[in-house]
Amino acid sequence: MVKMNNIRDSFQPPWSVPRGSIGKIIYFFIIVSIVILFSIILKNDLGYFGWDAKVFCRAGRALGEGHNPYLIDELGGEFSWNYLPIYARGFLFACSRFAFADNYIFLYAILFLFGMAPWLEKDSWLYGIVLCATGLYGLGWVLRSGNVGIIELFLISMAALLLLKGRYNLSLFILGLAASVKLFPILYFPVFIAIIPGWKPKVRAAIFGGMGFLLPFLASALIYPELTPWYFKQILGLIPNQHLAINESGGLVNPSLAYLLAGLLSIEIQPTAELVVAFLLYLLMLIFLFRVWKTSLSNPEKAGMEFALGFGIAAATIFMPRIKPYSFMPALLSFYLMTREYNEWGRGLFLLALSLFPLTAYYGIQHEITFSALTWMPGTMKNIAVILYQYHQTFFLLVSLGILMALQSSSKLLKQNRKTSNVQAH
Repeated sequence: MVKMNNIRDSFQPPWSVPRGSIGKIIYFFIIVSIVILFSIILKNDLGYFGWDAKVFCRAGRALGEGHNPYLIDELGGEFSWNYLPIYARGFLFACSRFAFADNYIFLYAILFLFGMAPWLEKDSWLYGIVLCATGLYGLGWVLRSGNVGIIELFLISMAALLLLKGRYNLSLFILGLAASVKLFPILYFPVFIAIIPGWKPKVRAAIFGGMGFLLPFLASALIYPELTPWYFKQILGLIPNQHLAINESGGLVNPSLAYLLAGLLSIEIQPTAELVVAFLLYLLMLIFLFRVWKTSLSNPEKAGMEFALGFGIAAATIFMPRIKPYSFMPALLSFYLMTREYNEWGRGLFLLALSLFPLTAYYGIQHEITFSALTWMPGTMKNIAVILYQYHQTFFLLVSLGILMALQSSSKLLKQNRKTSNVQAH
């Protein structure tokens, strides 16, 4: 197993500015600004909250009353139920015993802290909490909507922790469970499997991942054989006149990279075509990722499994074929893993890019001041600015990943120059 100190020694912070009083003052000023702005936004958003949690409770109630939760007429409300029937059973218990729709915020806060706790270190815990709680307003969207994205984060966090501890089979099994809830986390599988050394452990872990993914499907088919086919009908859009999440167009509620690129290029794109384009982008990302990892993964102690895993999770998140505003939290956790050894200047830079700037953009959208403030811009520039505001989560995550790559490249170049100077000196 790779020792954690070896990993950290391999990836020292590229920012060599000493820790000084000026850096600390600026760093804590950024943190205070983020916390205040996040609190203001969340307070405004919680005026109307819990729409997803209400759907979950309606699905549980419909199941308990013998109705079909996949039919909106029997479910009630506007939004559809898009999860396996076995999970509706779980919400039947949670909603009837614990009033889940009213109290989910407390449960989600606990899951968030438990998901973060194994990673937090003495000198970086504040940075980790602020980055992952406020970054890209992901947690804010979870608390606002009541979506199970926080459960997804918790499972992915546990899977990553087990992977780095060498518990590959259990890691992929838990990742498979996460994918059975939201489906798209299955696209993290190539990243996790690539980290595992040796072909036999990779294949064995992939089998366990498949078992974790299929187990809830099998349980649903055995316990609710009449409802499980309706799940597939709903996911594939075969139930007419119902809300289908996969058909949502791009924008604030679906900031997919494919839609972002299409908007910047002024190309009209349909949801089905968007999925095709997005999957192609995802495959290109994997090819690029494996080329970047080709050297580092052959010597994981030197390259740092932790950094490689974090970089892969962040890149895979950006290239998800469909993504919701609350689905960015695994990428935020990965950025914390990759930058927690940075000094105040480096941490402050990523807090600006991943928290303060995105929160400012969202605040502008929330109060409808963003677009009116852009009226002075020429037509093309205004359109681009509006698109970037609508896709601010994807945009700032992409920018942050680019900054991280640039810093790591400069760090490696400095090390090479230092080695060359030492050789010449001798």
